[in-house]
Amino acid sequence: MFGAAVLLTIAGVSTNSALAYQVIVTNNFGSVTSTVASLTVLPGTFVPIVNPNFDVDTITGGNAPAYQIVTPTGWTAIGTNPNNLIGLINAANSTSYPATVTGSSSPNAFFSFSSDGNANPGVSQTLTTLLNSNTTYTLSVQVGNRNSGTWGGYHILLETTNGTVVGDWVGVYTSVAAPGTFATTAKSYTTGPNPPGLGQPLVIVLEQAVPAAGSYSDFDSVSLVATPAAPRAQGAPIDVYVCSGQSNCHGWYANVASLSPANLHYANAPDARALDAYQCALVGAASYSTGSMGQLAPEGAGHVSNFTGFGPELSAGSDLAARFGRPLAVIKFASGGANLDTQFRKAANYLYPLMLTKITNSLQQLTAQGYTPTLKGFFWLQGETDAGANPTTYTNDIAQFVSDLRSDLQVTNLEFVLTEINSNMPNFAAQQTGVAQVNGGMLALVNSDPNVKYVTTHDITNGFADNAVHYTADQTVTIGQRWAAAYTVTIPPPGTNASLTSLVVSPALSFTPNFSSNGLSYAATEAYGATPSVTVTNADLTATNQLIYNGATNVIASGAASTPLVLNANPAVTNVVRVRVTAQDGVTVQTYTVNVTQWPNRATQPGLTNSVVGGMLNLSWGLDRLGYRLLVQTNNLIQGVSSNPNDWATVPGSTATNALVIPIATNNLNEYYRLVYP
Repeated sequence: MFGAAVLLTIAGVSTNSALAYQVIVTNNFGSVTSTVASLTVLPGTFVPIVNPNFDVDTITGGNAPAYQIVTPTGWTAIGTNPNNLIGLINAANSTSYPATVTGSSSPNAFFSFSSDGNANPGVSQTLTTLLNSNTTYTLSVQVGNRNSGTWGGYHILLETTNGTVVGDWVGVYTSVAAPGTFATTAKSYTTGPNPPGLGQPLVIVLEQAVPAAGSYSDFDSVSLVATPAAPRAQGAPIDVYVCSGQSNCHGWYANVASLSPANLHYANAPDARALDAYQCALVGAASYSTGSMGQLAPEGAGHVSNFTGFGPELSAGSDLAARFGRPLAVIKFASGGANLDTQFRKAANYLYPLMLTKITNSLQQLTAQGYTPTLKGFFWLQGETDAGANPTTYTNDIAQFVSDLRSDLQVTNLEFVLTEINSNMPNFAAQQTGVAQVNGGMLALVNSDPNVKYVTTHDITNGFADNAVHYTADQTVTIGQRWAAAYTVTIPPPGTNASLTSLVVSPALSFTPNFSSNGLSYAATEAYGATPSVTVTNADLTATNQLIYNGATNVIASGAASTPLVLNANPAVTNVVRVRVTAQDGVTVQTYTVNVTQWPNRATQPGLTNSVVGGMLNLSWGLDRLGYRLLVQTNNLIQGVSSNPNDWATVPGSTATNALVIPIATNNLNEYYRLVYP
């Protein structure tokens, strides 16, 4: 908020501090208690960003203090030309915002402006942080909505310098921020064990999404948090569900802020095992609000008004993940106002190819994140438009639609869950016959196809959203809950296989016996100073692995090498390495053991250190030579050292130590000593 001190810094915050709080403000006139606010404590690390709040620069020039055409320090201009500009705006000193601006945490903000609509002006910044595996990246940006002018939407992108997209999202049609304010939009994306772009510098991009003549986009307070994610096997399975339909599938009126306390957890804490990607707009729109595959969350911009919204996928995704206890992804494609006959079905050649493209791209994103995706189900919430236009064709249209999708998605028995059109909605008062025909068409398919299910809604009798044809936020949650409950395809029970198909210690001079899934004990030898890694492959990729060594336990993913192991400096010590494999059921466990020993140091010539104390000869050599033999030869000084190997004798006990004390002989002969291996 500009013009007021609203920044509260709290030291010593931990994850235990993530609770609900209220603020009580008291003065001479009384006291006021705030509404309840939830504190979220992120366990990750803030990634360094140069000038994230755009406050390094002071606005100067003829338009100061309101704005200045300038590239912010630390950022690089993109998509600019004489008609498409970028710069800094001080909202409190601009006529575009009120003097006190809520939602922004710094005086300056970045803006992009297009005077001709022929470019997407914006900025990018290449970070010093590199893309890491098994990491969740949460990118957060404050976006502004001016009191007047044409909003150009936003495209927020996290990628690498080689062009690999980590995650991105687009907001169009309506901003999440109310006019004259800023609001935060954020998304989280989790990398797998070997993501494309691994080790490349990260890049943040902020730009207009739908430039038009005189359009603007305002951005502020950029942050990126990196949080370690639990390692998973490369190619781990993930179930995929598609949801599609009209504006109720989009969640046109489903405002997060309107959720009841009982349902708020779906928005604030979706199941971490669930991912989603989406593409939503009104039918006929030139641009869609989109999101690439990331953690399941409300979508942000693009609903009927200025709020963060969601569709039934939010509750369905969390409920299905909890029900089956395994990772899943939801792909949503919704087009408000679209009918099935002339817009959604394949023969119309309009929305159908766009939907297939979104599904295909999302599956490819899952593969890039290290998953093996499998389509499991399709949820359908559509028919409102058909009920008032051409309901008589719906029976044939929905049957053909399902058949075409199964064929094009190459899943013969893909389960569909169809959703009843609610005849209680006031807008359908004069269209009861059409509603009955649409619902009858769906039921006809349900009765003829065992892999098509039907969710009823007619028990929701009142309390609909403002225009009387849309569900409220809580009603949208109910639809998603019913989707998850209606889905009946049997998910295999949790796996019980805790076997490995391979266990490799590398480098290694020897590994015995040859690996077998049923063999649990092995021995390996190493050159002195080697730091071997362990790589395992699971028979069942749903199992997890723990590497136990030297008092530490670390998770290792199937197919990924462990961090190098530092062996004991004493070659006589056996280094015990264990791999504990836990099956998906959490009960079945197998432990593989490798006893690792290292040979003494043979890379350089050994040296002997000697001293004489009280008639005793003290000989010692490095611990890295433990296992060497100390040889002795006795000759007179004139004859010198004999070259005959038989003239050398092993000093008893020398191979088990690196120091000996030897009495000095009193005769006139000389003794010569040397170390050899073996």
